[in-house]
Amino acid sequence: MTQPRRSTTGQRVTLAAFTGLLCLVVSAPAVMGVRYIDSHLAAMDKVFTDGTVGGGGGGTADGTGATSSVRPGADPWADLPRVNMLLLGSDAAEAREGTRTDTMIVVSIDTTTGDSVLFSIPRNLQQVPFPRDHPLHEVYPEGYDCGDQCLMNAVWMEAEAHAEENPELYAGDPNVGLTATRRTLETVLGVPIHHTVIVNLQGFEDLIDAMGGVTVTVKEEIPINGRTYTDANGKLQLDPDSPQLEWLEPGTQTLTGFQALGYSRSRVMSDDFDRMRRQRCMVAAVIDQANPMTLLQRYPAIITAVGDNVVTDIPQGDLGAWAELTLLVQDATIKSLPFTAQNTDTADPNYSHIRYRVWEALHPTPEPEPTAAPATPAPEDGATATDGDTSTDGPDEDGGGTPADEEATTSEPPSDELEEIGAVCD
Repeated sequence: MTQPRRSTTGQRVTLAAFTGLLCLVVSAPAVMGVRYIDSHLAAMDKVFTDGTVGGGGGGTADGTGATSSVRPGADPWADLPRVNMLLLGSDAAEAREGTRTDTMIVVSIDTTTGDSVLFSIPRNLQQVPFPRDHPLHEVYPEGYDCGDQCLMNAVWMEAEAHAEENPELYAGDPNVGLTATRRTLETVLGVPIHHTVIVNLQGFEDLIDAMGGVTVTVKEEIPINGRTYTDANGKLQLDPDSPQLEWLEPGTQTLTGFQALGYSRSRVMSDDFDRMRRQRCMVAAVIDQANPMTLLQRYPAIITAVGDNVVTDIPQGDLGAWAELTLLVQDATIKSLPFTAQNTDTADPNYSHIRYRVWEALHPTPEPEPTAAPATPAPEDGATATDGDTSTDGPDEDGGGTPADEEATTSEPPSDELEEIGAVCD
Protein backbone atom coordinates (compact mmCIF):
# COMPACT_ATOMS: atom_id res chain seq x y z
CA MET A 1 0.00 0.00 0.00
CA THR A 2 2.94 2.31 0.57
CA GLN A 3 4.19 1.79 -2.99
CA PRO A 4 1.32 2.61 -5.41
CA ARG A 5 2.03 2.96 -9.10
CA ARG A 6 3.07 6.34 -10.46
CA SER A 7 3.64 7.69 -6.89
CA THR A 8 6.57 9.96 -6.24
CA THR A 9 9.17 9.41 -3.53
CA GLY A 10 7.62 12.20 -1.45
CA GLN A 11 4.17 10.62 -1.73
CA ARG A 12 5.51 7.24 -0.65
CA VAL A 13 7.31 8.75 2.35
CA THR A 14 4.21 10.73 3.36
CA LEU A 15 1.91 7.72 3.06
CA ALA A 16 4.34 5.51 5.00
CA ALA A 17 4.52 8.09 7.79
CA PHE A 18 0.73 8.40 7.86
CA THR A 19 0.35 4.59 8.00
CA GLY A 20 2.83 4.39 10.86
CA LEU A 21 0.91 7.09 12.71
CA LEU A 22 -2.32 5.14 12.31
CA CYS A 23 -0.61 2.02 13.68
CA LEU A 24 0.63 4.05 16.67
CA VAL A 25 -2.86 5.42 17.35
CA VAL A 26 -4.35 1.94 17.24
CA SER A 27 -1.68 0.37 19.43
CA ALA A 28 -1.36 3.19 22.02
CA PRO A 29 -4.38 2.09 24.10
CA ALA A 30 -3.02 -1.45 24.18
CA VAL A 31 0.40 -0.19 25.28
CA MET A 32 -1.22 1.92 28.00
CA GLY A 33 -3.33 -1.04 29.08
CA VAL A 34 -0.24 -3.24 29.34
CA ARG A 35 1.45 -0.54 31.41
CA TYR A 36 -1.54 -0.35 33.78
CA ILE A 37 -1.68 -4.14 34.10
CA ASP A 38 2.06 -4.40 34.69
CA SER A 39 1.96 -1.70 37.40
CA HIS A 40 -1.11 -3.29 38.97
CA LEU A 41 0.29 -6.82 39.12
CA ALA A 42 3.64 -5.63 40.45
CA ALA A 43 1.91 -3.84 43.33
CA MET A 44 -0.63 -6.51 44.24
CA ASP A 45 1.91 -8.96 45.66
CA LYS A 46 3.53 -6.18 47.69
CA VAL A 47 0.35 -4.62 49.13
CA PHE A 48 -1.93 -7.58 49.80
CA THR A 49 -0.53 -10.16 52.17
CA ASP A 50 -3.44 -12.64 52.15
CA GLY A 51 -4.06 -12.27 55.88
CA THR A 52 -0.45 -12.59 57.09
CA VAL A 53 -0.19 -9.02 58.42
CA GLY A 54 -0.56 -9.08 62.17
CA GLY A 55 -0.99 -12.81 62.50
CA GLY A 56 -3.93 -13.32 60.22
CA GLY A 57 -5.69 -10.04 59.67
CA GLY A 58 -9.13 -10.01 58.15
CA GLY A 59 -10.16 -11.19 61.57
CA THR A 60 -13.49 -12.29 62.85
CA ALA A 61 -15.94 -10.13 64.76
CA ASP A 62 -14.77 -11.54 68.07
CA GLY A 63 -11.41 -9.88 67.57
CA THR A 64 -9.38 -13.07 67.58
CA GLY A 65 -7.65 -12.20 64.34
CA ALA A 66 -8.58 -15.49 62.69
CA THR A 67 -8.20 -15.51 58.94
CA SER A 68 -11.39 -14.60 57.11
CA SER A 69 -13.32 -17.57 55.78
CA VAL A 70 -15.56 -15.57 53.45
CA ARG A 71 -15.90 -17.28 50.09
CA PRO A 72 -14.32 -15.45 47.13
CA GLY A 73 -16.95 -13.27 45.51
CA ALA A 74 -19.28 -13.43 48.52
CA ASP A 75 -20.48 -10.25 50.23
CA PRO A 76 -17.91 -9.54 52.98
CA TRP A 77 -20.43 -7.29 54.77
CA ALA A 78 -23.28 -9.83 54.90
CA ASP A 79 -22.79 -10.44 58.63
CA LEU A 80 -20.71 -7.38 59.46
CA PRO A 81 -22.69 -4.19 60.22
CA ARG A 82 -19.47 -2.25 60.92
CA VAL A 83 -15.96 -2.93 59.64
CA ASN A 84 -13.09 -1.57 61.72
CA MET A 85 -9.74 -0.78 60.12
CA LEU A 86 -6.50 0.12 61.88
CA LEU A 87 -4.34 2.71 60.10
CA LEU A 88 -0.73 2.66 61.26
CA GLY A 89 1.96 5.12 60.28
CA SER A 90 5.39 3.51 60.27
CA ASP A 91 8.79 5.16 60.15
CA ALA A 92 10.44 1.95 58.99
CA ALA A 93 12.06 1.92 55.56
CA GLU A 94 10.05 -1.21 54.86
CA ALA A 95 6.48 -1.17 56.17
CA ARG A 96 6.69 -4.78 57.36
CA GLU A 97 9.53 -4.01 59.78
CA GLY A 98 8.84 -3.41 63.47
CA THR A 99 9.06 0.17 64.70
CA ARG A 100 7.47 2.69 67.01
CA THR A 101 4.05 3.57 65.62
CA ASP A 102 3.43 7.28 66.17
CA THR A 103 0.24 7.34 64.09
CA MET A 104 -2.62 5.08 65.19
CA ILE A 105 -6.14 5.67 63.87
CA VAL A 106 -9.01 3.18 63.95
CA VAL A 107 -11.68 3.84 61.32
CA SER A 108 -15.09 2.27 61.97
CA ILE A 109 -17.35 2.19 58.90
CA ASP A 110 -21.05 1.39 58.74
CA THR A 111 -21.15 -1.07 55.85
CA THR A 112 -24.73 -0.08 54.93
CA THR A 113 -24.59 3.72 55.04
CA GLY A 114 -20.86 4.47 54.86
CA ASP A 115 -21.06 6.65 57.98
CA SER A 116 -17.64 6.54 59.65
CA VAL A 117 -15.98 7.41 62.94
CA LEU A 118 -12.23 7.99 63.32
CA PHE A 119 -10.67 7.16 66.69
CA SER A 120 -7.19 8.61 67.28
CA ILE A 121 -5.05 6.90 69.90
CA PRO A 122 -2.18 8.92 71.41
CA ARG A 123 1.27 7.42 71.11
CA ASN A 124 2.06 8.27 74.77
CA LEU A 125 -0.87 6.32 76.27
CA GLN A 126 0.40 4.48 79.35
CA GLN A 127 -0.64 1.33 81.23
CA VAL A 128 -2.29 -0.11 78.13
CA PRO A 129 -3.92 -3.50 78.86
CA PHE A 130 -2.79 -6.60 77.01
CA PRO A 131 -5.41 -9.27 76.18
CA ARG A 132 -5.47 -12.13 78.65
CA ASP A 133 -4.51 -14.66 75.97
CA HIS A 134 -1.49 -12.68 74.76
CA PRO A 135 2.00 -13.65 76.04
CA LEU A 136 2.70 -10.08 77.22
CA HIS A 137 -0.22 -10.30 79.65
CA GLU A 138 1.84 -12.73 81.75
CA VAL A 139 4.66 -10.15 81.91
CA TYR A 140 2.37 -7.15 82.54
CA PRO A 141 -0.84 -8.50 84.14
CA GLU A 142 -1.81 -5.03 85.41
CA GLY A 143 -1.07 -3.30 82.13
CA TYR A 144 2.06 -2.12 80.32
CA ASP A 145 3.41 -0.13 83.25
CA CYS A 146 7.03 0.95 83.69
CA GLY A 147 6.73 4.72 83.64
CA ASP A 148 7.02 7.01 80.64
CA GLN A 149 9.02 4.42 78.67
CA CYS A 150 6.11 1.95 78.43
CA LEU A 151 3.94 3.79 75.94
CA MET A 152 1.40 2.57 73.40
CA ASN A 153 3.79 3.24 70.51
CA ALA A 154 6.42 0.98 72.14
CA VAL A 155 4.18 -2.13 72.24
CA TRP A 156 5.39 -3.28 68.81
CA MET A 157 9.05 -3.35 69.80
CA GLU A 158 8.27 -4.78 73.25
CA ALA A 159 6.52 -7.74 71.62
CA GLU A 160 9.42 -8.29 69.22
CA ALA A 161 11.93 -8.28 72.08
CA HIS A 162 9.78 -10.71 74.09
CA ALA A 163 9.43 -13.01 71.07
CA GLU A 164 13.21 -13.16 70.62
CA GLU A 165 13.54 -14.43 74.19
CA ASN A 166 10.46 -16.71 74.03
CA PRO A 167 9.95 -17.77 70.40
CA GLU A 168 7.80 -20.76 71.41
CA LEU A 169 5.11 -18.36 72.70
CA TYR A 170 4.71 -16.74 69.28
CA ALA A 171 4.80 -19.78 67.02
CA GLY A 172 2.84 -19.22 63.81
CA ASP A 173 2.74 -15.42 64.14
CA PRO A 174 4.57 -13.83 61.18
CA ASN A 175 4.51 -10.31 62.66
CA VAL A 176 4.45 -10.34 66.46
CA GLY A 177 4.86 -6.56 66.76
CA LEU A 178 1.84 -5.73 64.66
CA THR A 179 -0.25 -8.46 66.25
CA ALA A 180 0.48 -7.11 69.72
CA THR A 181 -0.30 -3.55 68.64
CA ARG A 182 -3.60 -4.53 67.04
CA ARG A 183 -4.72 -6.80 69.89
CA THR A 184 -3.84 -4.15 72.47
CA LEU A 185 -5.79 -1.47 70.62
CA GLU A 186 -8.78 -3.83 70.48
CA THR A 187 -8.61 -4.07 74.26
CA VAL A 188 -8.14 -0.31 74.70
CA LEU A 189 -11.14 0.60 72.50
CA GLY A 190 -13.35 -2.42 73.19
CA VAL A 191 -13.99 -3.16 69.49
CA PRO A 192 -12.61 -5.82 67.13
CA ILE A 193 -10.19 -4.71 64.44
CA HIS A 194 -10.93 -6.59 61.23
CA HIS A 195 -8.20 -5.22 58.96
CA THR A 196 -4.93 -3.34 59.18
CA VAL A 197 -3.24 -0.93 56.78
CA ILE A 198 0.39 0.06 57.39
CA VAL A 199 1.69 3.14 55.59
CA ASN A 200 5.36 4.03 55.41
CA LEU A 201 5.16 7.73 56.26
CA GLN A 202 8.09 8.67 54.04
CA GLY A 203 6.34 6.97 51.12
CA PHE A 204 3.18 8.91 51.96
CA GLU A 205 4.86 11.84 50.20
CA ASP A 206 5.04 9.85 46.96
CA LEU A 207 1.38 8.84 47.23
CA ILE A 208 0.15 12.43 47.62
CA ASP A 209 2.29 13.57 44.69
CA ALA A 210 0.92 10.72 42.58
CA MET A 211 -2.62 11.93 43.41
CA GLY A 212 -1.73 15.44 42.26
CA GLY A 213 -1.68 16.92 45.77
CA VAL A 214 -4.29 17.23 48.50
CA THR A 215 -6.28 20.30 49.55
CA VAL A 216 -6.55 21.11 53.27
CA THR A 217 -7.17 24.16 55.45
CA VAL A 218 -4.06 25.07 57.42
CA LYS A 219 -5.15 26.65 60.72
CA GLU A 220 -1.85 28.18 61.85
CA GLU A 221 1.75 28.51 60.69
CA ILE A 222 3.43 25.10 60.60
CA PRO A 223 7.21 24.69 60.30
CA ILE A 224 8.40 21.82 58.14
CA ASN A 225 11.83 20.42 57.29
CA GLY A 226 13.62 22.44 59.97
CA ARG A 227 16.19 21.19 62.47
CA THR A 228 15.04 20.70 66.03
CA TYR A 229 16.77 20.36 69.38
CA THR A 230 15.77 19.55 72.93
CA ASP A 231 16.26 22.36 75.44
CA ALA A 232 17.35 22.09 79.08
CA ASN A 233 13.75 21.44 80.12
CA GLY A 234 13.44 18.50 77.72
CA LYS A 235 11.13 20.41 75.36
CA LEU A 236 11.46 20.18 71.59
CA GLN A 237 12.53 23.48 70.03
CA LEU A 238 12.87 24.71 66.46
CA ASP A 239 16.19 25.98 65.18
CA PRO A 240 15.21 29.20 63.34
CA ASP A 241 18.50 29.16 61.42
CA SER A 242 17.80 25.82 59.74
CA PRO A 243 18.83 26.26 56.08
CA GLN A 244 15.95 24.12 54.75
CA LEU A 245 13.23 25.47 57.06
CA GLU A 246 9.89 26.09 55.33
CA TRP A 247 6.56 27.32 56.64
CA LEU A 248 3.00 26.41 55.75
CA GLU A 249 0.94 29.57 55.97
CA PRO A 250 -2.68 29.58 57.22
CA GLY A 251 -5.42 29.16 54.65
CA THR A 252 -6.96 26.60 52.31
CA GLN A 253 -4.36 25.33 49.86
CA THR A 254 -3.28 22.32 47.82
CA LEU A 255 -0.24 20.68 49.39
CA THR A 256 2.45 18.70 47.61
CA GLY A 257 3.50 15.36 49.03
CA PHE A 258 6.41 16.96 50.90
CA GLN A 259 4.14 19.62 52.39
CA ALA A 260 1.41 17.11 53.27
CA LEU A 261 3.93 14.96 55.14
CA GLY A 262 5.17 18.00 57.04
CA TYR A 263 1.60 19.06 57.83
CA SER A 264 0.85 15.58 59.18
CA ARG A 265 4.03 15.08 61.20
CA SER A 266 5.18 18.44 62.57
CA ARG A 267 4.78 18.91 66.31
CA VAL A 268 7.24 21.73 66.89
CA MET A 269 5.38 24.81 68.22
CA SER A 270 2.40 22.51 68.91
CA ASP A 271 2.05 19.08 70.51
CA ASP A 272 1.19 15.44 69.79
CA PHE A 273 -2.53 16.07 70.12
CA ASP A 274 -2.57 18.92 67.61
CA ARG A 275 -0.63 16.67 65.25
CA MET A 276 -3.28 13.96 65.78
CA ARG A 277 -5.99 16.43 64.71
CA ARG A 278 -4.07 17.28 61.54
CA GLN A 279 -3.57 13.60 60.75
CA ARG A 280 -7.31 12.96 61.00
CA CYS A 281 -7.92 15.93 58.72
CA MET A 282 -5.44 14.51 56.22
CA VAL A 283 -7.16 11.09 56.22
CA ALA A 284 -10.55 12.74 55.65
CA ALA A 285 -9.16 14.96 52.87
CA VAL A 286 -7.60 12.03 51.00
CA ILE A 287 -10.86 10.06 51.24
CA ASP A 288 -12.92 13.02 50.07
CA GLN A 289 -10.63 13.92 47.16
CA ALA A 290 -10.03 10.41 45.81
CA ASN A 291 -11.83 11.09 42.52
CA PRO A 292 -12.21 7.88 40.45
CA MET A 293 -11.38 9.62 37.15
CA THR A 294 -8.26 11.26 38.58
CA LEU A 295 -7.17 7.99 40.14
CA LEU A 296 -7.62 6.24 36.80
CA GLN A 297 -5.60 8.84 34.91
CA ARG A 298 -2.77 8.71 37.45
CA TYR A 299 -3.10 5.01 38.19
CA PRO A 300 0.43 3.81 37.29
CA ALA A 301 2.08 6.41 39.54
CA ILE A 302 -0.45 5.86 42.34
CA ILE A 303 -0.25 2.07 42.32
CA THR A 304 3.56 2.24 42.26
CA ALA A 305 3.59 4.54 45.30
CA VAL A 306 1.08 2.28 47.06
CA GLY A 307 3.03 -0.87 46.19
CA ASP A 308 6.25 0.53 47.62
CA ASN A 309 4.78 1.96 50.83
CA VAL A 310 1.53 0.25 51.86
CA VAL A 311 0.83 -3.19 53.31
CA THR A 312 -2.64 -4.48 54.17
CA ASP A 313 -4.38 -7.74 55.04
CA ILE A 314 -7.52 -6.97 52.99
CA PRO A 315 -8.15 -9.99 50.72
CA GLN A 316 -7.73 -9.19 47.04
CA GLY A 317 -11.08 -10.82 46.37
CA ASP A 318 -12.80 -8.15 48.50
CA LEU A 319 -11.43 -5.16 46.55
CA GLY A 320 -14.66 -4.68 44.60
CA ALA A 321 -16.69 -4.50 47.80
CA TRP A 322 -14.19 -2.07 49.31
CA ALA A 323 -14.37 0.18 46.22
CA GLU A 324 -18.15 0.37 46.57
CA LEU A 325 -17.84 1.02 50.31
CA THR A 326 -15.38 3.86 49.66
CA LEU A 327 -17.91 5.59 47.40
CA LEU A 328 -20.47 5.29 50.21
CA VAL A 329 -18.02 6.78 52.70
CA GLN A 330 -17.38 9.79 50.44
CA ASP A 331 -21.10 10.67 50.43
CA ALA A 332 -21.69 9.89 54.12
CA THR A 333 -20.73 11.59 57.37
CA ILE A 334 -17.24 11.25 58.85
CA LYS A 335 -17.01 11.93 62.58
CA SER A 336 -13.95 12.08 64.77
CA LEU A 337 -13.33 11.15 68.40
CA PRO A 338 -9.72 11.65 69.51
CA PHE A 339 -8.37 10.66 72.89
CA THR A 340 -6.17 13.54 73.99
CA ALA A 341 -5.08 15.35 77.13
CA GLN A 342 -8.37 17.28 77.03
CA ASN A 343 -10.52 14.21 77.62
CA THR A 344 -8.09 11.49 78.77
CA ASP A 345 -5.39 11.26 81.42
CA THR A 346 -2.76 9.60 79.23
CA ALA A 347 -0.57 8.76 82.24
CA ASP A 348 -3.37 7.08 84.20
CA PRO A 349 -6.18 6.35 81.72
CA ASN A 350 -9.65 5.11 82.65
CA TYR A 351 -10.04 2.41 80.02
CA SER A 352 -13.62 1.62 81.00
CA HIS A 353 -14.49 5.23 80.25
CA ILE A 354 -12.62 5.11 76.92
CA ARG A 355 -14.52 1.98 75.88
CA TYR A 356 -17.80 3.57 76.89
CA ARG A 357 -17.02 6.67 74.80
CA VAL A 358 -16.29 4.44 71.80
CA TRP A 359 -19.52 2.48 72.26
CA GLU A 360 -21.45 5.73 72.59
CA ALA A 361 -19.91 7.07 69.37
CA LEU A 362 -20.87 3.93 67.46
CA HIS A 363 -24.39 3.78 68.93
CA PRO A 364 -25.58 7.40 68.94
CA THR A 365 -28.91 8.27 70.50
CA PRO A 366 -31.41 9.22 67.76
CA GLU A 367 -32.16 12.91 67.71
CA PRO A 368 -35.71 13.71 68.90
CA GLU A 369 -38.29 14.68 66.33
CA PRO A 370 -38.70 18.47 66.10
CA THR A 371 -41.87 19.76 67.75
CA ALA A 372 -43.83 22.85 66.83
CA ALA A 373 -43.12 25.84 69.07
CA PRO A 374 -46.12 26.99 71.16
CA ALA A 375 -47.93 30.03 69.81
CA THR A 376 -46.97 33.32 71.44
CA PRO A 377 -50.06 35.15 72.81
CA ALA A 378 -50.73 38.58 71.35
CA PRO A 379 -49.84 41.50 73.66
CA GLU A 380 -52.65 43.32 75.41
CA ASP A 381 -53.64 46.80 74.35
CA GLY A 382 -50.94 49.27 75.27
CA ALA A 383 -48.30 46.61 75.88
CA THR A 384 -45.21 46.18 73.80
CA ALA A 385 -43.86 42.96 72.48
CA THR A 386 -41.09 43.01 75.10
CA ASP A 387 -43.25 43.66 78.16
CA GLY A 388 -42.62 41.07 80.83
CA ASP A 389 -39.38 39.93 79.15
CA THR A 390 -36.49 41.37 81.12
CA SER A 391 -33.91 38.86 79.96
CA THR A 392 -30.89 40.41 78.26
CA ASP A 393 -28.51 37.48 78.03
CA GLY A 394 -30.58 34.71 76.47
CA PRO A 395 -30.14 33.35 72.92
CA ASP A 396 -31.95 34.94 70.02
CA GLU A 397 -34.40 33.11 67.76
CA ASP A 398 -31.56 31.38 65.94
CA GLY A 399 -30.20 30.04 69.21
CA GLY A 400 -27.15 32.29 68.95
CA GLY A 401 -25.79 34.78 71.43
CA THR A 402 -24.30 38.21 71.20
CA PRO A 403 -21.52 38.98 68.72
CA ALA A 404 -19.06 38.81 71.61
CA ASP A 405 -20.35 35.36 72.50
CA GLU A 406 -19.97 34.18 68.90
CA GLU A 407 -16.42 35.51 68.73
CA ALA A 408 -15.52 33.74 71.95
CA THR A 409 -17.01 30.50 70.65
CA THR A 410 -15.11 30.55 67.37
CA SER A 411 -11.83 31.31 69.10
CA GLU A 412 -12.00 28.33 71.44
CA PRO A 413 -9.66 25.39 70.73
CA PRO A 414 -11.12 22.10 69.46
CA SER A 415 -13.09 20.34 72.17
CA ASP A 416 -11.79 16.87 71.26
CA GLU A 417 -15.31 15.51 71.59
CA LEU A 418 -17.24 13.48 69.03
CA GLU A 419 -18.00 15.76 66.10
CA GLU A 420 -18.02 15.80 62.33
CA ILE A 421 -14.56 16.03 60.84
CA GLY A 422 -15.43 19.26 59.02
CA ALA A 423 -15.87 21.06 62.33
CA VAL A 424 -12.20 20.41 63.07
CA CYS A 425 -10.67 20.68 59.61
CA ASP A 426 -12.56 23.40 57.69
